Amino acid sequence: MIYIDNFTSEEIVPFYIGQAKDIQRRYKQHFEEILALNRLSYEEYKNYFYSGSSSYYEGKFKACKIFKYMIENKCTLQDFRITILEEVEEENLNEKNWSIFKDYYLHFSALTNLILFLNSLSSDFQIQK
Repeated sequence: MIYIDNFTSEEIVPFYIGQAKDIQRRYKQHFEEILALNRLSYEEYKNYFYSGSSSYYEGKFKACKIFKYMIENKCTLQDFRITILEEVEEENLNEKNWSIFKDYYLHFSALTNLILFLNSLSSDFQIQK
């Protein structure tokens, strides 16, 4: 599970639940995706995240979603964490991954729906030029 360790409470909010045969390699891969976004110029960043119809941040790209959250909440790269929920045999990875995902699904969908609702409210209150 990938999460950002910059919360005021003890509750962990997961961004992504996945599986890996090599945790260190997987962590490095996720971390490098976020580092790549960190190297964008302001113009590139603005285009990727706020360009309307062609925005990269539509909840489709895990690294973009994590990076945007980190910027908005003033997180550092040291706040980026991966935790092992459970170690399982390789042949059971898919089954266990699905089981864990189902357990977290209600939390994911509730958080996603709240974010979508809040985003819709913010567009209702934009100042018209």
